[in-house]
This record gives sequence, C-alpha cells and structure tokens, in this order.
Amino acid sequence: MEAERAKAEIEEREREAQRLADAEAQAAVEQARKASQLAAQLEAEARKVAAEEAKAATIAAKAQAKAEAAAASVEGLEAKAKELGISTFSNPLGGRSLGSFIPKLEEVKSRLPKGEKGAIPELATATEIGEKPAKQFFGGLFRQDTIYVDED
Repeated sequence: MEAERAKAEIEEREREAQRLADAEAQAAVEQARKASQLAAQLEAEARKVAAEEAKAATIAAKAQAKAEAAAASVEGLEAKAKELGISTFSNPLGGRSLGSFIPKLEEVKSRLPKGEKGAIPELATATEIGEKPAKQFFGGLFRQDTIYVDED
C-alpha cells in the first residue's frame, strides 16, 4: 500500500510539474506573440517614416530647384536693370521722376521730320496727373508706375 501511495504521490508531483511547465510555456508563447506584434508595428512605423522622409527629400529638392530658378530669374532681372541704367529695383527710375524723361522726348520729337511727329504720343506731365505713389510688390522689390499717355 505504501508503494501505491508513493507511486500516486510521484504521479501527482509529475502532473503538477507538467501543469507548471504548460503554464510557463503558455506565458512564453504569449510574450513571444506580443513581441512579434510590437516588432510588426515598429516595422510598419519605420516604413511610414522612411516614406515620409523620401517625400520630404523630394519636396526639398523641388523647393531647392525653384529657389535656384528664382535666384537666376532675379539675377537676370538685376542684369537687365543695370543694362537699362536702373541701379535698384526699389528705385526703378534711378531716382528720377517721370517728368525728367519728358525733355528727352521733346528733343526726339524735334529731330523728327514734321510728318512723323504724330507717331510719338503726347505724355501727360507729372504736374498734370499729380504724381501718385507707385504700388510696391514683394516688400518694395518691384514697383508699378502708371504712365498716362494722351492720344491725339
């Protein structure tokens, strides 16, 4: 009887050890599953960040190209302005008002034969139109002047 009792105790201990081992294995499987899910989430997040970085790099490259084109355009405008004798964009007439160009126009008209004088329209003088301030754009980089011409 004692042998049977001892055998029963051993079997009971083995079953308890088996239950503990099964519970530990189940816990390890659950931890592995959670770790796998976290790894998948991190991988998806990494792909998303990489895609956003690629998009940002593309946008930055486009912006750089546009900035270079704009700089070239501004440089071209500055070169044209210098060719025309305009020192800065903020002062497109070189510090002179429209009235300073009228004597030159009169001089050109006087050199033309009498029949061709009608080819050049009459300009209104600055006092006739009452000089108005020019509209400024891009922080004073460009100005819009209005020139009035009499059609006769």
